[in-house]
Amino acid sequence: MMDSVAGFLFDPDIEGPLCFFFTTISISIILLILFFTFLSIKVDGKVSWSLGVVFIPIWIVDLVIFGVLVAQTKKEPTEDDENDEEFEDDPGIREQAREKRRQQQRRLHRIRNFLAIAYVLLVFTFQILIVLRADRVIIWSAAIVFIPYFIIETINMYPNIIEYIVILRTSRVYDNDGFPSLKLKIKMFFETFWWLLIRVTLAILIVLRIDKVITLSWGIVFLPLYLIGLRYALWILWQCRLDGNTGIKLSSILIPVFIVLSLFFCCTGCCLPLIFLNGIGDDLEGSAETSLISPDKRITYPTVAGPSSSFARSSNDTV
Repeated sequence: MMDSVAGFLFDPDIEGPLCFFFTTISISIILLILFFTFLSIKVDGKVSWSLGVVFIPIWIVDLVIFGVLVAQTKKEPTEDDENDEEFEDDPGIREQAREKRRQQQRRLHRIRNFLAIAYVLLVFTFQILIVLRADRVIIWSAAIVFIPYFIIETINMYPNIIEYIVILRTSRVYDNDGFPSLKLKIKMFFETFWWLLIRVTLAILIVLRIDKVITLSWGIVFLPLYLIGLRYALWILWQCRLDGNTGIKLSSILIPVFIVLSLFFCCTGCCLPLIFLNGIGDDLEGSAETSLISPDKRITYPTVAGPSSSFARSSNDTV
């Protein structure tokens, strides 16, 4: 990638992380395809595996994500020295401001990493509880199994609350006369929290249906998804399969999922890496070889003005 025509536009240190990113995404997509394949043959009765075996690809993805997050915690946050210009006249004040800002960045960095790791651990715990409950290793109610999920949605609620508070301070909630409008506030609340409400409602209905608190059809349980227009045919087939209709195979229902994941795998595993490796195109002057100059020498490399040696020789020959 760095030897291409557009190589000088890229940071020389980005090639390694970029290749690692493409490799990680490609492996994750392969593991997801394996998971849905295992789940299909398990639900369709082709194999007698436990769900613990079916979830192995998902758990590998979780471990990879967890490892990346742990490695991220060991990195120091990047410092922004742009605000130091206002304290140029006083080095002492500038150093104090820089140290204060550095402490704030470190604190935010630790909080952000802690929340990310807690999020992944909650997802992992929720998956384990689902497997144990489905394999009848534990006989807990679905309400207890779904506790990690509801904690996750509580964490997801925090950015929505911040976004809604910011919206309330803008002019988007004022009517044409410049006064706060209750109707606009309700509208903005719905636009901010609608997807969160649908997810929580769906989770509650699933819990009640699994615990047999309600005996409604699975088609009615998945009604919140129908309200947002998500692939009616796909979810109707899914609820029929959950109601015990063995004539509909799960592998047929998941065909769109396999197609989408395969396309993503082709992009991350083949197309995008080749695009970055080949560059924009061949050089107009030919296939002249270029050497990569160290970033430290790009700025300090001296330039000498004057005619080239070939030009001097041609001048001497003319004389």
